[in-house]
Amino acid sequence: MANAEEKDEVRDQIAKQILHTPFACSSLSRLSGGNANFVYRGKPSSSPNSIVIKHSKDYGAFNPNFKLDAKRCHFEEAILQALDGLPDHSQENITVKTPRVFHFDRENNIQIMEDLPNSLDLKNFLLSNLSHGVSESSGRSLGRSLGTWLRSFHHWGSNSEQAESRSLFAKNETGKDLKFYIYYSMLIDTIATFPGILEESRGLFEKVKNFAAAELKKSDQHEDFGIIHGDFWTGNVLVADFPLIEQSQTKLLVVDWELCQIGNRALDLAQMIAELYEAKLFRNVDCGIWMIDGLVEGYGPLSEEMAFRTAIHVGVHLVVWGSRVAGWGSQQQVEEVVKVGRELIEQGWNKNRAWFERVPLLATISHAAVIPRLQHELRALPFNTSLDHSHNLRCTVHSELPVGAILNQCTVPGTVALTFDDGPYIYTPEILDTLSAHDALATFFFNGINRGSINGFPEVVRRVFSEGHQLGSHSSVCPFPNQTKTQLTLHLETNRYNHLSLPSLSYSAIIDQMTTLENTYMNLLGFYPTFMRFPYLQTSPESLSAMAELGYTIIGASVDTKDYENDDPGISWRSFEKFKAELAAGGTIVLAHDTHQTTVQVLVENMLEEIEKRGLKMVTVGECLGEGKEFWYRNGR
Repeated sequence: MANAEEKDEVRDQIAKQILHTPFACSSLSRLSGGNANFVYRGKPSSSPNSIVIKHSKDYGAFNPNFKLDAKRCHFEEAILQALDGLPDHSQENITVKTPRVFHFDRENNIQIMEDLPNSLDLKNFLLSNLSHGVSESSGRSLGRSLGTWLRSFHHWGSNSEQAESRSLFAKNETGKDLKFYIYYSMLIDTIATFPGILEESRGLFEKVKNFAAAELKKSDQHEDFGIIHGDFWTGNVLVADFPLIEQSQTKLLVVDWELCQIGNRALDLAQMIAELYEAKLFRNVDCGIWMIDGLVEGYGPLSEEMAFRTAIHVGVHLVVWGSRVAGWGSQQQVEEVVKVGRELIEQGWNKNRAWFERVPLLATISHAAVIPRLQHELRALPFNTSLDHSHNLRCTVHSELPVGAILNQCTVPGTVALTFDDGPYIYTPEILDTLSAHDALATFFFNGINRGSINGFPEVVRRVFSEGHQLGSHSSVCPFPNQTKTQLTLHLETNRYNHLSLPSLSYSAIIDQMTTLENTYMNLLGFYPTFMRFPYLQTSPESLSAMAELGYTIIGASVDTKDYENDDPGISWRSFEKFKAELAAGGTIVLAHDTHQTTVQVLVENMLEEIEKRGLKMVTVGECLGEGKEFWYRNGR
């Protein structure tokens, strides 16, 4: 992984390169951007609209030892410029488009392109609580829009006007080789991981690999071949970080075109189907299946050859990547997914029409009803309980701290625990900078959605953890799956920048608030916190019982700054005086918020200096309670 110093150096290099262009930025913030590139969101000094700056090097951004061709971005820039002539695809209040390239520094491999502010990728949208409010009709509409766009893109690539583009992308040998390796070479490698399931299929898998290798030599004149995206999956489709409500305008942005090449169009379709399928298999997200139905309907009829090829590649994806993504599900689930993938490969390779008709998984994908709709297997798989609201399966945490009881004071002498609620938000990085300058640690009780969201600030959440601070839970603040559209709209209007009082909810809704947030953490980090704080510090016997059932250590406060009442530089002193008085009275767990500008820019510095003056050590709540770090998080239930 590239270290933080190198990342900052890259950012500074980019800022210097674009300084004398119309895109000089007042700030650059790092985005997750996948593993290959250095991607930043910039705020141009001359424009109110944010932009995305993407820089390619000859290695992976998060793994310098993974060597890549830095010229890969040249293919991406070329396809995006060509696609600028393809009209945005709009239907059913959903617009699918590609980002415009505003500037390309060919010498330094820097692209500046259109941004979709306040967005997250479709994968994280589906796995988050945001997908709970998506109706079946809306899910199908999302899939249908992507399917019709994909079909129009594939047809566009076949036009005579794109002959020059086809000639160019046929030369993307790096993209072809990488795609072949991460699917068909790794298919063979995966046999060793699941010998009991896959060893008997080794001979067939070798045939499939050789077939895929031969495909690389085919031209776009071959049937079902042409310009393809090359990496068309849910992680490369951006959507607004906001619940989808019917009749609302929705924009989807298809990004990351570096693997654009001449290939079998079935590879684009299959990769998206497989990823949507996994959302259902592992997390029981019905929207994944609804989107598959819409996707294949929108794409339209396939030839029999392309239908079977789609089935094979869906199977390869499930075997290779369904078994490798950390935190997806239990070992039993992974093995079942590998079995489903193996079966799809075998039946697709043998063109077993009868099998696919008997197991109607994706039957509407072709007039011949060849490919499965993946519903029969779904009922047979042991789903992850994370979004199934089945909270009886919990993992045991062997901690000395009580669960279901409120802890207001540190137990380790000489320690103070600064804690911040309601983030992550735009001010959280500034708090982290201030804490670092004082060599202090803190605890952050994050909401799923509040002023910001965990999915909206993933790099901030990762930074909190990587710098040694403690992550905690502060409820999800998500609409519940059984809400009507009217209730959902009202909820968003009244709670968009707030959190719910857990005692005001039913027992099952309290459980839902916490487990939904657990899933948000799991999807991002692969684990979730065991410490939580009640919104408003409001509790009830029922809510405490729910936390005990879920195994949470509950943190209260013995120093409450009430900073939200004094969020102005002129009156921030009131919170500081309250802090000093309660600290002098023996308080040790301090409550503040990283969502208020005055807290971040005035109060935090004052509190840190006062704690230092008193000779106290600033630590996390876990440390101040004598709790080992191994008990701060869980990676399963």
